[in-house]
Amino acid sequence: MKYYQEQEKEKKKLPFEKKLTLIIGVIIATIVVLGCVWYFAAYRKGIGRWVKTTEPTCTEYGYMTKVGLFGKEESERISPLGHDMVNNICRRCNCTANTKNLEFTVSSSGTKTSVSKINYALGAVADVSVPTEYNGVRVTEINRRVFADSLGMSTITLPDSITGIGADAFDGCTNLKVVYYAGTIEQWVKISFGTERSNPLYYADNLYVDGKLVETVEISESTQIKDYAFINYKALTKFVAGENVETIGARAFYGCERLSEVVGLSNIRLVKSEAFEECGDRLTVYYHGSRSQWESVAVMAGNERLTSDTGVYFYSETQPDESGNYWYYDESGNPEKW
Repeated sequence: MKYYQEQEKEKKKLPFEKKLTLIIGVIIATIVVLGCVWYFAAYRKGIGRWVKTTEPTCTEYGYMTKVGLFGKEESERISPLGHDMVNNICRRCNCTANTKNLEFTVSSSGTKTSVSKINYALGAVADVSVPTEYNGVRVTEINRRVFADSLGMSTITLPDSITGIGADAFDGCTNLKVVYYAGTIEQWVKISFGTERSNPLYYADNLYVDGKLVETVEISESTQIKDYAFINYKALTKFVAGENVETIGARAFYGCERLSEVVGLSNIRLVKSEAFEECGDRLTVYYHGSRSQWESVAVMAGNERLTSDTGVYFYSETQPDESGNYWYYDESGNPEKW
């Protein structure tokens, strides 16, 4: 009799436990649903993600903001885009290049023009724009020491028509911070710089091409990187050289402290003096070839990382049986050491 009484008690408990389990399940489901609703509502309001609140212009910063889950607001500046001058008119803001402070010299053939002189007091102009044309003739050169000691210059916009910059054109421009270039990176590496201080990047830490900060340089068409092309450029982290690249100029990447990867170089023939000097111990060359092929490359003095046992890795599609410096492309197309 006692046994049956206990059985009856157990039967009475069972519905309560089921109810309790059901109640807990409903509470959990409600919390999940409410959490999802709150998350998507917060996402639509911009909470937890960056939202561009002010668009950058050619000369002014833009801003992005992000509101945290607990209402804390963060902001971040977006660098100015820089003028994109075509026929002396900016394609972004439609302003006309101010040439009144620049003097020009037209070649005897009348086919090209060079910037030969500036006519403003040193330190007076912060934002300088070199036009694409002068009196209908393309501006292709900047003469030697034209902008030397322009202490007030902080930004400069260069047109894609420039092919050469004379010796020490930017010497002493210690406050120059930003260079806006209207051409492509392939065009930039073809510019002939007379000396290392002919390149505004000797002082400027930021190079913008097509409105984007250059942090990775990929060259596929050009056969050579001209001397001093990226000297002292602090924002550069990666250089990818395609099959056409055969020569890297003297001090082309000298002082690029953040440069950590050089990839490709499959047909490189000559690396001139100090091309990769002062780039730091993080620099690794992922050479798309064998050790014997690399040994046939003429590497001139002042490129210690390119001649060290730890600085260069050699391509192998499959994992080699022997130990050594080898690399392959991972699923994302990035170099990876075996």
